[in-house]
Amino acid sequence: MGILLAVFFGRQIQRVLNGDKIALPKLLFLAAVLPLHLYLCYSDALLATGLLTFSMIITIYHDVQYISIVWFYNEKRYGGDRKKAEKRYGFAAKLSRSIFYFMGFAILVSIPVWGFGCLINRIPVCEMGTGEAWGQAIMLDSTTWIVFFVMLTSGFQMHHYIMDQYIWRPSKDSRLREDLGVEND
Repeated sequence: MGILLAVFFGRQIQRVLNGDKIALPKLLFLAAVLPLHLYLCYSDALLATGLLTFSMIITIYHDVQYISIVWFYNEKRYGGDRKKAEKRYGFAAKLSRSIFYFMGFAILVSIPVWGFGCLINRIPVCEMGTGEAWGQAIMLDSTTWIVFFVMLTSGFQMHHYIMDQYIWRPSKDSRLREDLGVEND
């Protein structure tokens, strides 16, 4: 970790010496997140949690940040003439009528994944008590429902990351820059 940090900071110094701009907000964000991750990854309290709980705790800042960016984008893109926006953009514009619709939908789409996680005993908050959990039962051949759950949720996450590479490209999309209120570097 020390070597990676030294290389990273060396590169930032090199950029300053070459007269290039550095992204101060990104560096400040990194300065806040890196110690948090180091603390969390080596915390005795978190070492005892399950992978799902650990991943929720470690990514919460990203989740709040991402939802805020999407809400801000939706307000810029679909705000103004709501009827016109709903006719042109459909359901996305309808969801953006208010923060309550937007957050309500976000919660609604998470219920099936959480419900399935509870059903197979993968979410400690909703453990079903004694006896064999559905998650330990064999589904197909030697595949358990737990493996299916991990594949399902990992698939959603990977899809999210892949799609984000194509959706959030302000350097290549002038309309997106305008909607986000950012300048082209």
